[in-house]
Amino acid sequence: MSQAVNRGGRPRAADRAAVARTGLRMFAERGYDAVTMTDIAEQCGIGRSTLLRYFASKADVLWDRTEDEVAALAETLRAAPRDADPIAVLCTQMPKMLTYLDSEMDLLRTQVSVIAESSSGWPSGIGSVRAVGVRGR
Repeated sequence: MSQAVNRGGRPRAADRAAVARTGLRMFAERGYDAVTMTDIAEQCGIGRSTLLRYFASKADVLWDRTEDEVAALAETLRAAPRDADPIAVLCTQMPKMLTYLDSEMDLLRTQVSVIAESSSGWPSGIGSVRAVGVRGR
């Protein structure tokens, strides 16, 4: 059985979710605007360039998983019967789709709190949300 050889340098990064958790905790402790991408990378024990492979910006760290959730909701709307009321579809499907483990609730509360406290953490274009694939499918 072979053993991993420590070649020195920084340890390999944890997974993307672990990096996002660290960033969220830092935002909550220091404030979104006070934390830099370099701060997050250093706290995670990775280089800034490695962090940028995971996340292009602080907003991406803050909104981790949101893109996947929005894509799933859009697909649910596209898959609904053509004559279905989109609001009714969302009211029925969102509780099923947006479920979190008990172990994730504190982190989710942290994310929501940081988002509520910082308008600069909002992704560009968030104010111009458009219905995706609902009309004219």
